[in-house]
Formats: sequence, structure tokens, C-alpha cells
Amino acid sequence: MPNMRPPHALSGERLAALGATRDSTTGCWGLPFVRRAVVLALSTALLSAVPAGAQTSGEKLEDLRARAEQGDAEAQINLGIRYYDGEGVPEDDREAVRWFRLAAEQGDALAQAFLGAMYGDGRGVPQDEREAVHWFRLAAEQGDALAQAFLGAMYGDGRGVPQDDREAVRWFRLAAEQGVAEAQFRLGVRYATGRGVPQDDREAVRWYLLAAEQGNAFAQAFLGVMYRDGRHVPEDDREAVRWFRLAAEQGVAEAQFKLGVRYATGRGVPQDDREAVRWYQLAAE
Repeated sequence: MPNMRPPHALSGERLAALGATRDSTTGCWGLPFVRRAVVLALSTALLSAVPAGAQTSGEKLEDLRARAEQGDAEAQINLGIRYYDGEGVPEDDREAVRWFRLAAEQGDALAQAFLGAMYGDGRGVPQDEREAVHWFRLAAEQGDALAQAFLGAMYGDGRGVPQDDREAVRWFRLAAEQGVAEAQFRLGVRYATGRGVPQDDREAVRWYLLAAEQGNAFAQAFLGVMYRDGRHVPEDDREAVRWFRLAAEQGVAEAQFKLGVRYATGRGVPQDDREAVRWYQLAAE
């Protein structure tokens, strides 16, 4: 599992170097890269998922530590996050893992999800995907939406568990129904490609739209493809451009390329070679 950093745009050439391929069903760069970017986004979301009532930015470190040492799971989680982020203490992944583990062993779902992510990334502990799955499952079974999304990704990729498309869909659906945009996007891909569910463009569009409206850049790009090709939505060049633009402005190289094509051909926008070149250059960087 990749490190907990936001995804960055890659050009088509770099995507190909990472093993991405064009998907004949979606018309976008294929899922090896997209999977990686989605897990990056999930990791970033997870470390931002501390409930509002658990924020400790105004609490003195010594008071937080005292509460953590007395067994307060909320304090243990927040102390772990401080060590993870290096906030007021030296950045120390091992200490982060220690505090996450103490809270996780008390049954705290958020701590279990954090600990799973640390095992998945190999941060503060040797990388161990089976152990990551163990902690994600404990959290997911308590209803933690991000852990459910991670568990779906592990089943989808066969990491730490046997590859199982139906189990992947089951966990993505649980997370998607709780509003996790990355899970909504992945569920849309499953419906578009018929992996783990019967192929259904209507359901694909529904889940892409939910994710895209939350700002998920890949969902926006894939939704643009659906409008471009008229797959269970009326073929609509302007709508395709709108969604490609939203994804392109977030740095999705394939969307930048597709937007360039739109300007070069004048489909959905006035023909404009200067704009075409600008988007092509951004995609190629």
C-alpha cells in the first residue's frame, strides 16, 4: 500500500511506465494507477478522520500524554497522530504505532483503521498486508467507513487476502453508502466493468456522480467519458467538457489530455488551438 500522501498528476507516458493501460470499457487510463491513487486518497482521508470532538490542537502535550497513559483511547489516538505528523513532538512512526495499538486493543475502530494503514504502508512496523487486513476488518465490522473502503481495496487487489471481486464490492458498497467518495468511485468502476456485479451503466453513472459531486477527480473524469460516449446518459459534449475540466483542474493528466482534444476539435467548446496546447502541455508534464 502506498504512503499516505495525496496523489499527483502523471502524464500518459508515466502512467504507462507504472503499468497503466487504457481500459476499453471506461476509455480512461486503466485501473492499476487508479487503484493506487484511490488508496492514496483513502490514506489521506483516514489521517484526517479524527472526530471533531477529539481534536486536541489546544491541549497541552503533557496533559494529552497523561490522559493517554491513563488508558484514554481518544487521547491515545490523538497522541499517535501527533507523532505521525510531528506536531509538537519529533515525527516518529514507531511511537505513532504504539499509541494507535493501545487504543486499537481497546476496540476503538478509528485506531484499528489507523493501525491497519500503518501496517499496509510499512510505517513504524514491517509492512504486513495480512496484519493490515486484520485491523481493517476489525474496524470495518464496527462500521468504520474508511476501513470498509480499505478492506474492499485489499479484496479487489488480492492483498493480504485472496482476490475476491464480490467481497470487494460488498465492502465498497458499505463504505459508499456511508458517503466515502473513493468507495463510490470504485463501486462505479465495478458496475462499469462488470467485476463482482452484473455490468450496469446506470449504476456506474449513479455512483460516479455521487463521488464526482464530492470532488473525486477520477469519478469526474470517468463521468466525462460516460457523457462523451452516451453511456446511460444522453451523449452531451458540453457535459463531458464540464466533468473533464473539473478533473483536469485537479491535475488528472488523462482529463487534461481529453480537454485538450475537445478544444482542438471544437466539441463542447469553441475551437481554440491555444487552449488545446495549454491542456496538452499540462498533461505531458
